[in-house]
Amino acid sequence: MTMFEDFKGVLDGATTKISLINPDEKAVAHLKEIYPFHKETFFGVVLSKTGGIVIDNWIRIYGSGKYDFYKKNTSLSEWGALIVAEDIVGGLFSLDGNGIINYFAPDSLQWESLDIKYSQFIQWAMSKERVDKYYETFRWDGWEKDSAMLSSIQGIICIPPLWTKESKTGFLTKTAPMHEILGLQLAFSKEL
Repeated sequence: MTMFEDFKGVLDGATTKISLINPDEKAVAHLKEIYPFHKETFFGVVLSKTGGIVIDNWIRIYGSGKYDFYKKNTSLSEWGALIVAEDIVGGLFSLDGNGIINYFAPDSLQWESLDIKYSQFIQWAMSKERVDKYYETFRWDGWEKDSAMLSSIQGIICIPPLWTKESKTGFLTKTAPMHEILGLQLAFSKEL
């Protein structure tokens, strides 16, 4: 069985709603020139066979195309991490030098190790039970409808921000450009 078949099996078994974005062949070729990745890994399959993967309209896993790994990492370079995915409330998933996924949590403005490899992250993202549990304190009534209305460059800003103690008793949500949400979080994380 090839890695692509393994990957396809994980997608076929998903309990989350997934949108597999078609890759842009020019973006794939460009990415191969810049980042050495092995096609026989989940990371290589996602980068070479998808333009990104959207999970429950909440998590956006980067590929080569609409959710372009290279462009995203270029625009997010000041984070000092290799970013592999984002969520709509400004959480970022990065891959460290040991192949471990870390999460920049919008409720703490800190990087947290998830202690899983990239392939395990993909499997985790395909499990509705796990994803719902992980995000239970970030989600609000109607999040499904709100997230379905977002464009690929939009996210949701929470007011007050998720990292404040005031947000624990409730927050309002507003659509905003992802770059603004991430820029605010980066700025505040440097202040705390």
